[in-house]
Amino acid sequence: MADIHVRKRGDKWYYSFECAPIDGKRKRIERVGGKTKKDALEKGIQALNEYNNSGQHFEASTVSVADFLDYYIDNYSRINNKYNTQVGNVSVIENHLKPNFGAYRLSALGTAAVQEFINEKFITGFAKSTIENIIAPLSQAYEYAIDLGYVKDNPCQRIKYPKDCGKPKQREVISIDEYKMIMEAMKDHRPFDIAIMIGWYAGLRISETFGLTWNDINFDRNTITVNKQIVKRNFGVDVRKAFKEKGKKEERSAWYFQSPKTPTSNRTIVVSADLIKILRAWRKEQLENQLYYGEYYKELYLKEEKDEKGKPIGIYVKEQTDANRMIEEFMLLANRRVAEFCARRKVRTRSVPRTMVFRVHDTPSEEKLDRFRTFILRFGRIFKASRGRAIAREMNKLLAEVKGTSEENVVSTMAVRSMAKAFYTTDNIGHYGLAFPYYTHFTSPIRRYADLVTHRALKYALGLDAGGAIPAGQKLLAVAERCNVRERAAQDAEREIIRRFGCLLLRDRIRETFTGVISGVTRFGLFVEPAGMPLEGMVRVETLGQDYFEYDAERQELRGAVSNLAYRLGQSVKVRLAEVNPGRLEITLELLDVEKLPARTGRGRERGKPHSPRSRKNTVRTHGAEQRPAKAGRRRTEKNDAGQRPRKQSEKKRYKDAL
Repeated sequence: MADIHVRKRGDKWYYSFECAPIDGKRKRIERVGGKTKKDALEKGIQALNEYNNSGQHFEASTVSVADFLDYYIDNYSRINNKYNTQVGNVSVIENHLKPNFGAYRLSALGTAAVQEFINEKFITGFAKSTIENIIAPLSQAYEYAIDLGYVKDNPCQRIKYPKDCGKPKQREVISIDEYKMIMEAMKDHRPFDIAIMIGWYAGLRISETFGLTWNDINFDRNTITVNKQIVKRNFGVDVRKAFKEKGKKEERSAWYFQSPKTPTSNRTIVVSADLIKILRAWRKEQLENQLYYGEYYKELYLKEEKDEKGKPIGIYVKEQTDANRMIEEFMLLANRRVAEFCARRKVRTRSVPRTMVFRVHDTPSEEKLDRFRTFILRFGRIFKASRGRAIAREMNKLLAEVKGTSEENVVSTMAVRSMAKAFYTTDNIGHYGLAFPYYTHFTSPIRRYADLVTHRALKYALGLDAGGAIPAGQKLLAVAERCNVRERAAQDAEREIIRRFGCLLLRDRIRETFTGVISGVTRFGLFVEPAGMPLEGMVRVETLGQDYFEYDAERQELRGAVSNLAYRLGQSVKVRLAEVNPGRLEITLELLDVEKLPARTGRGRERGKPHSPRSRKNTVRTHGAEQRPAKAGRRRTEKNDAGQRPRKQSEKKRYKDAL
């Protein structure tokens, strides 16, 4: 064993010992040990023992069953088991396993001792299922010990459970008359009657029912999404402290969200219109109470939680409240007033412009507006404005009309795409979107460097210490460009984080079905945004079946040349989660069914007749997974790798692009 050396440096004592050589060079580990030499020596001995035993606090040959069960709880059960399972394991270990096996050495406990314990418990009246629950933590702890190299065999592997002669447990089924009696008795006990209704109509567990939030209920599609449950945890997540501490349970407990019981418990359930009607009325009553009681109204779920292992249990689109909007108005007003004050300075009787960093927003281009007008026509919407502030007024009116409808997300997304992007510059052209002649970023929810530049400009304008010289001219323009570059990088990082957390959320929900909206159409497939989640998955064109699909960039759709079935932007679809790859940030979906769209009429073809593959020049053709059958009587020719007959060079290039 290496020697431990201690020395004093300043007012503290340090310990050190020699560790394994790295690249043939001797290395020493040195740490602070305390204020006295004795403290440093004790900590050094403890650290050296941990180092020699790979970080463990005991020798493999001498550890007792009791000590290893504690180690198992801290290092295995707390990481891999849900909270209620952890509580059950601690209870079994403290009440049954430690009193009977705690004094044994870990390597000395045999199958005979465990079998005698099982027989004794059965004779005293324990049921077979109860005995199995007692032995389960012991067996799991020994499997963990085998993985760590402490023992070679699990004494619980060869035990025999006595036959349970008791009657099987009968499942109680509540009849409709009994349900009505319960609801009659519970009618004055709101909201617990709502919980009983949800359990009756949807078949949810109690913990799943009380884990629902309004984000999980889709009133338009009559669905309830189960993606979490609640559990009451004593003293947070410290299971052992919760077991050992005494006192009233209510005084030392708190409710937490956690992931559902099993991966298959993540599900979306279609419920009856009766339950949706009841929930809608209850939601309205809650909102009325919130307005009436104001600050005294208590919300139980103020923030989103993660489960006990730090995994996200849900990703939601946060709704903006009246308080958020009020704060936003104050911030916009502050930004506007600071820009107006700093943009000009008075010299005697004249107002002279002052150089500063503005946040500007140009008017939308006519080309983008034309595409937007064409796009919203499919929803029966008309956009007439073409210039000036009329565009903003018409846009706000349109967004108000589609709010709450199925096309809200896609129309608002396309509206944003039709607008110009705001950016930082020293040349003020005003902010079109806000209708402000002067605008800058003086304050914002997330502090940006542009804010700090404006702070310094304001201090300078007020005659205060600005903290050094303020850049001007080309230097200030370079600062503005740098802010633009970093803003785009931050937006990319934000989108990546959303995709990454989305992958972590969905990777345990393979084969689960979702309802969603087509949020993007490309020549190689469809992007679908699941309802209530700000993330997208890809439905690849080769999974759409045997048809031959044409991509129409102007109409933002894929249309089958044979079936005339179209998949277009904003369309509601039902998908199944096929694959999640967190490394590549990819979510792969499979289309289950889709709303059947009517065939388009046009010159030169009858209603319902498919387009000719060569009849439209402004399309890019794609194809399904299987090739189209050849027409009868047509001479067969050699096909290329894509399963198609050779065409002109320009068409070959389009096929490569499509693939």
